[in-house]
Amino acid sequence: MFEAEKRVADAAEGIGRGDPGAIAVLMEALLLSGISMKMAGSSAPASGAEHLISHYWDMTASSEGRVEGWHGAQVGVATIVSAGLYGYLRNLDPAGIDPDALCSSRPDLVDDGQLQALHGSWWKLARRELDKKTLSDKDYVEELAKVLEGWERMWSHLDPVLRPADRVRRILEKAGAPTRVGQLGLTGEQLERAFVAARQIRARLTVLDLCAELGLLENAKKQVCGFVK
Repeated sequence: MFEAEKRVADAAEGIGRGDPGAIAVLMEALLLSGISMKMAGSSAPASGAEHLISHYWDMTASSEGRVEGWHGAQVGVATIVSAGLYGYLRNLDPAGIDPDALCSSRPDLVDDGQLQALHGSWWKLARRELDKKTLSDKDYVEELAKVLEGWERMWSHLDPVLRPADRVRRILEKAGAPTRVGQLGLTGEQLERAFVAARQIRARLTVLDLCAELGLLENAKKQVCGFVK
């Protein structure tokens, strides 16, 4: 899958022109992506934070008087955001993070009032999904301790396959795809709202949840969302 993704990146200009050979490369990658999801029994291998952000935009389109955008265009822009968030977390010093201190405030918890403000009439659905992945205080501390203990080991697996946000943007630009929220008819405010709320619409764990559990979601928001404003 990683080799197929690399071939797609290399063929970006041709994909933008509609060259048959380049489109064949893209279709091969899409088919392999579908096979990987079937093998895993889940869409998780090809659907992370970027898809949740796109889905949140879809779910709020009607109430905001918008027409839903193209899925691929939205996910492309959100992939830049996701890549930026990985980069933000990569630069953290885990030695400065204290799980017990974080547990005293539980920055990952969201009360009903906050959910109503972010999700409107379907906030109870968000509550149900969010509760599925919300840990007890004990489990929260233990999980963070494990993450921090294995911090460099985790990144040793991620570094070879992650692309910097600027690199993702250049690839999309070569293909003629949108790279800014304005090109999607969205505002910076709608982007930042989705950045905070997207993880609440599904029980799936993504990089947004790790950032929230570390108490860094709000801090990361301005910096990371700036990549696509």
